[in-house]
Amino acid sequence: MTAAAVATYTLKYPLARTFKANGAEERVEHLTEVSIRRPIGADQRVLDSAPGTNAKSLLLIERCAGLDKATVDKLDVEDITAIGDIIDGFLPRTPKTGETSSDS
Repeated sequence: MTAAAVATYTLKYPLARTFKANGAEERVEHLTEVSIRRPIGADQRVLDSAPGTNAKSLLLIERCAGLDKATVDKLDVEDITAIGDIIDGFLPRTPKTGETSSDS
């Protein structure tokens, strides 16, 4: 993978995540930025299991940013949109119906 295959996004609305495991003391982790990798074939395959457009977008964010569902569910919609735009920028552009490659 090349360096251009990963982007870093600084959250406009950072999250504080609390963790407590096996009776250990609670710890708080602040999520201020997210690294986003290019989608791969396995990401596209798993999208078939998601029920709708929004669910597919959130699942792709989970996979490409390496975040769990609970964390993605807490992201602000502005950050979700920006991360989605970054992932969209990794995807190839295809001509719209009726266009040819020379029209672009």
